[in-house]
Amino acid sequence: MSRIMAVPMLFAGGIVLSLAAGCADRANTWYEQRCLGYGMTRGTPAFEACVARDRQWIEQERARGSRPGGNA
Repeated sequence: MSRIMAVPMLFAGGIVLSLAAGCADRANTWYEQRCLGYGMTRGTPAFEACVARDRQWIEQERARGSRPGGNA
């Protein structure tokens, strides 16, 4: 393969790989996995409420740990 053809082929390959990576599912967070384990379906109001509760708990724990005398 000549150099003239190698550059466009590499460019096209990079585009294909980036498109494929964009289509891949992202990994679930531990709290999303926990809510799924309870039998909730992603995208439902119950699932979103479960995730929101866990995110709120995480933020409260972070805030508690950053105060003097906290856990951290």
